[in-house]
Parts: sequence; C-alpha cells; structure tokens
Amino acid sequence: MEFKDRLTKLRHIRGLTQVELAQKAKITSRSVQNYELGARVPGKLIIEKLAYALDVTENAFFEDEEFSSIFALYEKDRARERLEENSERLVRDAEKLFNSNSLSLAEKSDVIH
Repeated sequence: MEFKDRLTKLRHIRGLTQVELAQKAKITSRSVQNYELGARVPGKLIIEKLAYALDVTENAFFEDEEFSSIFALYEKDRARERLEENSERLVRDAEKLFNSNSLSLAEKSDVIH
C-alpha cells in the first residue's frame, strides 16, 4: 500500500475530512488533497505533522505491521459499536412488543421468566 492510500485510510479511520486534517496538521487542505492523490509526496516535517494530527507514529505510513494494527483496532471498535447499536435496537423492539397489546398476558409472563 502506498503512502497516499495509507494517509487516506488513516484519515477516514479518524473520521476527519481533508480540511479538518489540514487544520490539525497546520498545513493547507490542498496539500492533503495532493498527498492523497499521489500528486506530491510530503517531506519529513509534514509527515511528522500528519502523524501527530492523526495520533499515529510516522511508521504507520510506511510499515505494514503498524498500519495493520491500527486498522485492526479500528475494525474492532466498529464491530463493538455495531453490536451495541443492534443490542439497543433489539431492546427497543422488545419493549415495544411487550408494551403493545399484541402479546397475551401468558406470553408476557414467558418473556419475563
């Protein structure tokens, strides 16, 4: 994976727009756009700024292992969020069903026990 792809992926993982990343890194949004397009390659100072803004080490842009671990943590967090959302939806649906008149008293008793 090239630098441009890693930068884009890390920015998405952090939930930032190009403008927001540029502001955090104190560079122009045009520069971020050029780096993500591969039109330009940043120097060491800019890489340091981007890493700091994305809360990663500089190695995340170049080493597969570090990038993979960041991505794995992101995927784990997203899975946890989806699980929580689904659990909350199930509870709401169960409460609606329980509070509706579509269940008999015997069925409601079965749900409780």
